[in-house]
Amino acid sequence: ILRSFQTKYPNIQVRIFQDSYTAIEEKLLESALDLSFLSLPTSDKFSTITLAHDRLVCITPSDYTPSNGSYVSNEELHSMNLILCERGYDRTIQQFLSDHNLKTSPLHYLTLESSIIALIEGGLACSIMPELVLRKLPGDYKVFPLQDNIYRTIALGFLKGQTLSPACEKMIEEIRCYVDEHLTFL
Repeated sequence: ILRSFQTKYPNIQVRIFQDSYTAIEEKLLESALDLSFLSLPTSDKFSTITLAHDRLVCITPSDYTPSNGSYVSNEELHSMNLILCERGYDRTIQQFLSDHNLKTSPLHYLTLESSIIALIEGGLACSIMPELVLRKLPGDYKVFPLQDNIYRTIALGFLKGQTLSPACEKMIEEIRCYVDEHLTFL
């Protein structure tokens, strides 16, 4: 997205800020950011443009097979050593854990998905991640749907009532084109 955007608009400066969705929302509210990716639902203080629905899946060691053979049941999740990325990147996962009284391992504090994959490959844990995140994480692991077949919704967000700059409008257009061309499975 950025390479294409910078090629088309070399005089527009783009700054990237990566953090949890909560921290990003705070920056939007402070007007420190003009535009951001958000996970829905979010505050009614933001205008949003839905981009994609991204299925959450269970990542397991390569020797694991669910009891039913095709998806991981909620009961099976209770017996797993679950670890999650601690960036707090998605409320949907947190809500799913809460709804099913699932606990994550208190032994690991990891901020990189690649570190989680390494523990899974070693047979030490399982995780729940969005499919989109896994596209760039090769490894020796298996991916199974969850029993509830839940999705997160990815959107662009900006402060409600804010007049977007022409540069922001162009960025939104570029992101939408990319999503239309590359995220057809969502």
